[in-house]
Amino acid sequence: MIGDQLLGQIAVFIAGMSAIAVLMLSYTRLLLANGGLFLADGRAGVVGALGGRKGVEVRDVDHLQKCSIQNWSTARPFPVVLFVDRSGRSILRLDSADALPDDGLAEFSRRSGLALEGSWDEPVAPKELARRFPGSVPRATLISYSVLEHPRRTGWIVGGTTVLVFLVLFVALLVRSNR
Repeated sequence: MIGDQLLGQIAVFIAGMSAIAVLMLSYTRLLLANGGLFLADGRAGVVGALGGRKGVEVRDVDHLQKCSIQNWSTARPFPVVLFVDRSGRSILRLDSADALPDDGLAEFSRRSGLALEGSWDEPVAPKELARRFPGSVPRATLISYSVLEHPRRTGWIVGGTTVLVFLVLFVALLVRSNR
C-alpha cells in the first residue's frame, strides 16, 4: 500500500517535470518559428513566439543594432537585434535573431530606412551591453550573470541568508514556546 502511493507520487512528479520540459521546448520552438520583425503603417517592431507584435514608430528609432550576448551556459553566443532610439537606449529587442537570414535583415533595414549597425562576431557580456544600450538586458538576466561571475560571493550570501532565516525562526519558536 505504501509502496503503491510512493510509486504514484513518483509518477506524478515525473509527469509534471516532463510537462514543464515540453512547455519550455515548445515555447523555444515557437519563438524560432514565429519570431521576427515587422514593418507596417510607419511602425516597426518584433513578433513574439505566439505571434504577438510589439512595435514603435519608425521615426522614434535611430538605428538597428546587431549584438551577440556572451552565454555562460554554452560556448555559443546569443545573437540579438536591438531597436535603439536617438538617446542610445534600447526600446525593443529581438531574441531570436539567429533565425533571421542576413539578407532578410538587410532588406528590413532598407525598407524601414533604419541603419543596421554592429556585428554578431564579437560577443559582449550582458553587463557591458546594458551599459552601452540601457534597457537592452532584462534585470533578471543581469542578476543571474552577476551570480555566475561571483560564485564565492554568491555562496556566502546564500549561506548567510539561510543561517539568518533559521536563527530568526529559532528565536521566534523560543519566544512562542514561553507563552
